Amino acid sequence: MRVYLFIAAIAGGTTWLVTPLVRHLAIEIGAVGEVRARDVHTVPTPRMGGLAMLIGLAVAIIFASKMPFISGLLPGRTRHG
Repeated sequence: MRVYLFIAAIAGGTTWLVTPLVRHLAIEIGAVGEVRARDVHTVPTPRMGGLAMLIGLAVAIIFASKMPFISGLLPGRTRHG
């Protein structure tokens, strides 16, 4: 159980760390939602948060593939041990 919590923490932590970088990238390339009359927010909102979550997931999967406890569950990997 601790292994799964550790992997979830890696995914969450990576996402939290990468989000400001992705937000800055979204603003730089213009990937922002324009403010409409019915919106609550008053400034344009960056729209690339899914990319930060994808990076967090990818990093967690890479970490999981290196752990002996989980490596046997992933396709193409054999358990050494």
